[in-house]
Amino acid sequence: MGLFWACFHRAGYLFLSRDMATLHRTCAQFPVLSHQCRRWCRCFGFIFRLVLNLSQRMFSNQNCDPDEEMMLETKLWLLLTICTLKIFTGQTLTCHRTEYQIGNECCPMCGIGSRVAIYCTESYSTRCLPCTEGTFMDQETDHRQCYPCTKCDAGSGLRTETSCTNTSDAVCQPLEGFFCIESAEGGCAAAKRHTSCKPGEYISQNGSSVSDTVCSPCSDGSFSDGTFSSCRPHTQCESKSLQQLVQGTESSDAQCGERDPDWTGVIVCGLVFWICYLVIPLVFCFTFVGNEVPKYKRS
Repeated sequence: MGLFWACFHRAGYLFLSRDMATLHRTCAQFPVLSHQCRRWCRCFGFIFRLVLNLSQRMFSNQNCDPDEEMMLETKLWLLLTICTLKIFTGQTLTCHRTEYQIGNECCPMCGIGSRVAIYCTESYSTRCLPCTEGTFMDQETDHRQCYPCTKCDAGSGLRTETSCTNTSDAVCQPLEGFFCIESAEGGCAAAKRHTSCKPGEYISQNGSSVSDTVCSPCSDGSFSDGTFSSCRPHTQCESKSLQQLVQGTESSDAQCGERDPDWTGVIVCGLVFWICYLVIPLVFCFTFVGNEVPKYKRS
């Protein structure tokens, strides 16, 4: 409030001395950034003119002592000044959206791509510096530091889609085989690897950059090793004239092999052969010898 009282005392002195021209020059000479002081100065000038108009109307048709007229003008000036102070000091300083407040001053912000190097004073405006490499500022600001650029870490499943500049942050997107689990402005802040389907499951919906893989179980009589887009039926060995060696499961196919030779026919043929080769001659021999009649008979 020191600046306010300085303005008040100066304007009051000039008013009492009725030096209106000097009052206007004083208002114009205040520092450029002293918006409030210039407002108060103009207000005192308005009060000055108002008091003069009132006094002229009141005493235009009367013959009054000059000292009494001056005293009344002073009282009017003080009354109006007190009312004005009540209004002005009761209000909160509101700066424009492109300004920031320092004490009782509204100072201009630094532009996009820069930061505050030195805050403003009554003597000079805000001093700004551009953001250094690896930092950015995407809005008008009163900050002393720029924001650090986002790093798209491949180890976290992210890749750089748009590089960082001093006016905008980097934009990240998921790597192939990953999907976004935390969105950021225009990109992705965190990603996760797609789910791998287990043996016995098939991929019913492929994963994308925004959604995970969806797995579904195989039905009876089919199988999948986890990489198939649909389950496959077990091989029917009998339909291929093959013998089933290993039964199919939900994660593997049935295994087939050549059929074993049929030894029954070989054994039967062998038995028939030996019967024909050995048994029949023996039976014939015994039968022929037993029925043979002697050619000579002695008496």
